[in-house]
Amino acid sequence: MTHSTDPQTGLSSLILSSQEEKLQSADWAEIWSNMRCPGLSPTEQSFLFKMVYGLLPTKSKLLRFSIEENDQCFFCNEKDDKDHFLSCTQASSMGEATRSILTEISPYKKEVSWQQICSLELHLPPVQRLPALILISELGLEIQNTRTKKKKLTPGILTSKLRFRAEVVGGSRKYQDAKFELISWIENQLNTQDPATERVAALDDGSGVAVATSQDSE
Repeated sequence: MTHSTDPQTGLSSLILSSQEEKLQSADWAEIWSNMRCPGLSPTEQSFLFKMVYGLLPTKSKLLRFSIEENDQCFFCNEKDDKDHFLSCTQASSMGEATRSILTEISPYKKEVSWQQICSLELHLPPVQRLPALILISELGLEIQNTRTKKKKLTPGILTSKLRFRAEVVGGSRKYQDAKFELISWIENQLNTQDPATERVAALDDGSGVAVATSQDSE
């Protein structure tokens, strides 16, 4: 059931989720617009939905279901909740680099908080909206993938996946700007990895298209 009916007036209204109850002052129209941004793959949209609604398998979440014994992060011993997901040292500075990019493009010219990022309450410039959301979701997906294996994120693998997504999204004329923005961020703000190219197998943009990347440089 998604609606309730007022017995006095007969008018229907949406039933708020627990996350919407917690963040009633948030701009939910903007959040939903970001989650549904055209150009995002189904996999990216699904990740963003889970992130916003606190459905990612953090230790805080798993503790509630008695799957974990505590809520301490495996990598840094801080509380592992949804706002910690992107900021943890496990992300190998890629989380901080992403926040710096979002702060740089913010129309308010002030530091973007982790809570704003994890709730997607971001007022992004139209040209940079899609690439910013691809960046957040691909970072989150790679963090999720490596956390499952209890490994730290490898920046080179993330940037390879982002390059692939840039090429895929750039296949459409209307998303050419998104492609060039992503490539610019990769080469200037995210390019901190060792110059040797790392092998990435089966990069999937959510449409079933996969590619295996390059050989290691000599």
